[in-house]
Amino acid sequence: MNKIIERYLKNTKNKYAYLLEEDKFPIAEYITTGNYALNALISGDPEKGIPSGRVIQFSGEASVGKSYISLDIVKQAQQLGYSIFYFDTEGANHYTQLIDRGVDPTSFVHIPCDVLKSVQADVLKLMDGVDSGEKVMIVIDSIGNLLSTKEYEDSRIDSGKRDMTKSQELKSLFRTMVLPSAAKNIPVIVVNHEYSTLELYSKKVQSGGTGPQYLSSITVSMSKSKEIEGAAKTVIGSGVRCTSVKNRFGKEKSQVRIVIDYAKGITKHSGLFDVASEVGAITSPKNGWYKIEGDEKLYRKKEFHNTSPIWKTLFDGGLADKIIAQYTYANSIEQKETEEIDEFAGEENSVEES
Repeated sequence: MNKIIERYLKNTKNKYAYLLEEDKFPIAEYITTGNYALNALISGDPEKGIPSGRVIQFSGEASVGKSYISLDIVKQAQQLGYSIFYFDTEGANHYTQLIDRGVDPTSFVHIPCDVLKSVQADVLKLMDGVDSGEKVMIVIDSIGNLLSTKEYEDSRIDSGKRDMTKSQELKSLFRTMVLPSAAKNIPVIVVNHEYSTLELYSKKVQSGGTGPQYLSSITVSMSKSKEIEGAAKTVIGSGVRCTSVKNRFGKEKSQVRIVIDYAKGITKHSGLFDVASEVGAITSPKNGWYKIEGDEKLYRKKEFHNTSPIWKTLFDGGLADKIIAQYTYANSIEQKETEEIDEFAGEENSVEES
């Protein structure tokens, strides 16, 4: 270490500053979502998932399954020894429902809340008190329903004034919890609402302004693709399209479609057929028939069910490596070995402006 760096690190009041070779804030572990395809979308690896020490946002329309997925991740985290602090702004979860979902009540703190600044103070106090080696996960469900201080106070005096402060308070919440989260390896899951803009070409945006958008490490946007009916023509689940809107671990704009079983949660292999087909591990030599790499036998699509031994054969044959290559960014060495991006690709027929 040279002297100028040594002096800076000795004298700075920034407790987070460190020499890069130390890797002061490593990701201690990954917490699976319970679904291979969603793991790949989030982390670039079907066998990883949610990184510890980062803020992950699930956003989407109402009843798409954001809370459902969050609770599935909570159960996976509890199996790894995490204590869960669940900030519930909607009052939608109650004891019986959480127990029925398989949540371990001995390591789950349910925190009903409504005012944003109170949540911020509680979260920061909690993070400050986490000691080295303690495993904590924080879930805020959902930030879209939190009240700003002004909105809360105005509602008590029946003021008709419009609140313009919530986005600033949300940005403050994210700014103040991002670094402690990384420093103490605390994964933070944030559930957020999405709404359609009123532009000519409407698009989906997350509520709360730029704070959730810019300060989350990963944002997964969810939309319902179809409802799934059982034998009695009752809805037993739904197909959900998940898009990587922002991601520091995998390729942005990637999409997977998973199935949420309302009785059992996320099925482990749902969406994996499409992912395996995308990376070339499953091909269709003729309509309605499929084959897997290294096997000449033909299969029907229904044979790739959740408990099918075909998946073990595919993973033994290197499926995970193929998915990692497809869903993660190339490293610097790989970039040197591939062709440079042609900035004029696809413009052969365009006409230059005079």
